[in-house]
Parts: sequence; structure tokens; C-alpha cells
Amino acid sequence: MIACKQGEASDSLRKIIKGIKDAQIDVSSSSSEVRRKLQYISYDIIIVNTPLSDEFGLDLVFDFSDTFDLAFVVLVKSDIADQVEYKLRDTSAFVVSKPVNPRALQQNIRFVAKAGEKLEKLRARNEQLIKKIEDLKVVDRAKCCLAASLSMTEEEAHRHIQKQSMDLRITPKEVAERILKEYFN
Repeated sequence: MIACKQGEASDSLRKIIKGIKDAQIDVSSSSSEVRRKLQYISYDIIIVNTPLSDEFGLDLVFDFSDTFDLAFVVLVKSDIADQVEYKLRDTSAFVVSKPVNPRALQQNIRFVAKAGEKLEKLRARNEQLIKKIEDLKVVDRAKCCLAASLSMTEEEAHRHIQKQSMDLRITPKEVAERILKEYFN
């Protein structure tokens, strides 16, 4: 997505992006139009060529950098680039000063795209780890339940859950849930 109030500038940006990879590129001239499109369409990167027709463009970045998994490339005049970069320090925005060198912008967009891909992989891995921790919590509760109810040691309870898991061909979490259901219902 390119957010740019000037048609000429958006055409130039479109050509630069087409040089990176052939992707569908939407162009919007206002922040409100970008906001409407974000309700229906998913984008990997939004390039904001400031100022937009209805706002400068930073509010758009603030509003959506946390809500959506979006990467932003914000183009600003070189005399305010440091100020804008400071304001956007807690967002996923990458600030590029204007006038823009097409090759440098392509490199920045590639960098932002790669960073976004890596971030997505990290999020997926984090979700897997959270699920694994939740599963371990259930298994630990079941071990405690077995230890208290059947006077097993933690090691014996662990072996019991593992054996049931293998014998029944279900996950240790499912065995643990059955144990908890049996002893607490």
C-alpha cells in the first residue's frame, strides 16, 4: 500500500516497488482511505509519503503499528527526519528522508520486508512455546493430583502419564486432562 497525496509521486513509488517484486500495489491519497482499506485488505508494508491529504501521516502509523502486523516505511523531508524517527521509535516504522534515492528505498523496503518475515516467524514460534508451556502446566497439575491421590512420587506420576500417552496414542496433555477430570469431577 502506498499512501501518498500526489499522483506523480505515487507513480514514481509504484515503479520503485515494482523493481523489487511484482506485487499488487494499492494507492491511497488520504489516511482515512488507508484506514477503510485496512478493514478489508491485508498488507505487508505501507509506504507513507508525508504529508497526506488529510493528516501528516504519523497518526496512521501510531494507530496501526500495534494493531496489525504491518511494517511502515515513512518518507519525510530530510530536515525533520530525525524528529519523526524519534516520535516513531516505539513503532514498527522505518523512516526514510526525502528526496529519496530509488535504490536506497528499494533496499529499505527489502530490509523491512525481511524483518517482517522474521518477526512473523518469531511470533509463530512464540505461540508454539506458549502452547507448550500451557500443556506442561496441565501435565504438572495432573502429576500433583496423582501424587496426592495415589501417593506416587512426581517421577512415578510422570512415568504413568507418559506410559498412558504411549499406550492410548494420545498426547500427555490429553492424558493429564483425563486424570484431572477423573479426580476433580
